[in-house]
Amino acid sequence: LHQAADVHFDRQAGVETFATALGVAATVAVGAIATAAAAGFSLALGYPIAAAALGGVTAFYVDLYYSVAGANPKSASRTLTERFNIAWVATAANGALAVSVWWHVLGIGLL
Repeated sequence: LHQAADVHFDRQAGVETFATALGVAATVAVGAIATAAAAGFSLALGYPIAAAALGGVTAFYVDLYYSVAGANPKSASRTLTERFNIAWVATAANGALAVSVWWHVLGIGLL
């Protein structure tokens, strides 16, 4: 998703990436679908904390999608730059996964 914020500017510079090929909204949609799948897999594997965090990230991505869908590439890139922060997303998702794994390994239940 961090590449999607640069779509307009990368296209101007002639840089080809996954995001420039798909466009901003489609790249955000792929991110939302992949994160939703990760949430489902986490839940199926017995990691509910990770599933909840990834579900929250998915909801954030869906909201981002609706913010950029139909916008021109320059506006969509700017909106994504203003709203998306890879450090926040990575910290939330990786932290929740780490807690889930440790709780699972240590046999700590939620209740």
